Amino acid sequence: QEIKLQGRAFQELNLTLGAQPEKIATELRVVYSERERNLQRETERRCRREILSSLIDLRDRLERGRELVRASEETMARAAKPRWWARMLSKTGPGPAMEALAALVRGYELSVERLDQTLAEFNAGEIRCQGENFDPRRMNAIESEESDAVPVGTVLEVYRNGYEWNGEVFRPAQVKVSRARTT
Repeated sequence: QEIKLQGRAFQELNLTLGAQPEKIATELRVVYSERERNLQRETERRCRREILSSLIDLRDRLERGRELVRASEETMARAAKPRWWARMLSKTGPGPAMEALAALVRGYELSVERLDQTLAEFNAGEIRCQGENFDPRRMNAIESEESDAVPVGTVLEVYRNGYEWNGEVFRPAQVKVSRARTT
């Protein structure tokens, strides 16, 4: 009788232990696949972050280029303004240099517009700062200036635009903030 009980106990133990490796293997496969998915998501996020950083840098550079061309265009327009009799006798329109600058400005604008569309596809947007209250979570105050014209803590100038990505700050804006006059 005792031998039969031990035999049954041994069989039950054998069945239980026989199922354990399969159960452990299944659990390991689930854990491994979950870990693999998490690693893949993190790698994708890091890659998107690097691409987004490059796109934002490219947009900043194009924006600076556009502003420089506009400044040059204004300088040339002021310097090359012909006298009234020269305008009356001249049958030519704006000079070729002015036309080239206007085309260059238009090219910059189209490029910046396309980059803005791409950033929107990445769910990234510019942080609006000019004239807003200073927000230390989204902005870095690089400089402050005494001002009576606006309330204390108002952004006076934006040195570098900030960006949000998926609802969180990707790059804080660098700004100049108003402060109270010191006596």
